[in-house]
Amino acid sequence: IYLKLSPENLTTRLFSQKEFRPLIRDIISRNDLHSFIFKKLIEREKYYGQASYVIDCNNLTVRETLDKIMAIDLFQ
Repeated sequence: IYLKLSPENLTTRLFSQKEFRPLIRDIISRNDLHSFIFKKLIEREKYYGQASYVIDCNNLTVRETLDKIMAIDLFQ
């Protein structure tokens, strides 16, 4: 399952948590983090695109995201 978020939403979510994430810990500015995330999403898209299920989480609450995950029949 790929929980898809825009670079903007990922930047917002990750910026305040970056000290707990070794890959982005040393990125100082929000703009630099956004650029880093944008680049990584492009590099990884071919892998993320292989997911059996993709959920666009950009406009979903945590509860709504969980509901969508729980609605997937993983054993089809």
